[in-house]
Amino acid sequence: MIRFQFIDPVNGYIELDMNIPQERPVKGWTLVPHKRPLRLTKKDADLFGSQELPIPPSCLITVWGEIKDNAEKLLSYSVGLIGIDSDTKEICINRFLDTSSTTETTSHKTPQSIHIPVNTSGNNLTQVDPHQLVECIKLVF
Repeated sequence: MIRFQFIDPVNGYIELDMNIPQERPVKGWTLVPHKRPLRLTKKDADLFGSQELPIPPSCLITVWGEIKDNAEKLLSYSVGLIGIDSDTKEICINRFLDTSSTTETTSHKTPQSIHIPVNTSGNNLTQVDPHQLVECIKLVF
């Protein structure tokens, strides 16, 4: 579980920064955010569970790997966290390239989407459950 507080207690947000330097190569992989900035507001986190916002707020990122020579078999993509005060400064998207169904005409896998969920636990303290995040990613793939 990642615990954090919004830096701005009134207009706070958590933003996913996809532009931080990567420690591992990402050759052959594409990550496409469905909105920019990838930002969830404190207001939406506070409203989660109400009639106004019955489902958790999320950011959608489509991820796919191309099946070709020299493509990295493992994607380990670091995503920075902006707008929060936390010991955790980044999360990681991990994905293995599935080469089991390659043919001469197949150049890439169908893009898959990842929802990054955020759950609220009241006031300014909010939690991202990494187990829920991993399960969500597993379900999508």
